[in-house]
Amino acid sequence: MGAIDPPMTSRTRALEYQALVGLLRQLRIEKGVLQADLARALGEPQPYVSKYERSERRLSLIDVLRILRALGESPDEFLAALEREFPPHSDARRGPSRVKPGKSTAPPRRRRSTKK
Repeated sequence: MGAIDPPMTSRTRALEYQALVGLLRQLRIEKGVLQADLARALGEPQPYVSKYERSERRLSLIDVLRILRALGESPDEFLAALEREFPPHSDARRGPSRVKPGKSTAPPRRRRSTKK
């Protein structure tokens, strides 16, 4: 039997989010793009970039895709790099759980006795 991953905690989620914004910041810097220039390309004010880089603003998947597009980065390459950055016991490393169609994951119901 394999080891069971610990449950995902808010700290684990925070570490994963830090990896996400850290990688976005690193990418911006490597490309030589200033926060103000990226914000302009996104049609946002400069504090938008500053706040997400400091984790004061949460990014949606659409936000991340817009940022990657503005930086000229492939989402596939970025996600591969992000996956390498996840903490080792992250719930996200296990992948999605699979449920077979027609199968319930709920415990079986107890039948009420019809005898009186």
